[in-house]
Amino acid sequence: MFKGELIIDKKTYKIMRYLYGKSDVPFSLLKKKFGEDSALVVIGLCRHDYAAMRLPDGSLTTDLSSFLPDYGKFSLLIPGNKRVEEIRENKVIAYTPLLLSAVSVIVSIVALLVSVDGVLINIVIQ
Repeated sequence: MFKGELIIDKKTYKIMRYLYGKSDVPFSLLKKKFGEDSALVVIGLCRHDYAAMRLPDGSLTTDLSSFLPDYGKFSLLIPGNKRVEEIRENKVIAYTPLLLSAVSVIVSIVALLVSVDGVLINIVIQ
């Protein structure tokens, strides 16, 4: 395992999210979808044991000294899957209060409009 913490930026998270739940994603597809520098991201994920490369013999490795761009197929390992799930949970936790506040404001405005309309209707009728 590589020492130090992996910094997960937007691009790294996008690649991790893409790999999440998939197995054996060809490196050529990652390069096509995320650009040339996706190799650096995948190398970082492998060094931190978040992802692994499937070798032609079928075994998984995080050691990319034998990296074969034409044959490399990548999958997230359990720590990588866990990290994606943690980020998703944190987003839900962060946005839930905002969503509840927005719904509360809408309900309050509707209640205010209904009460004002009711008062106006009563004044007009009398």
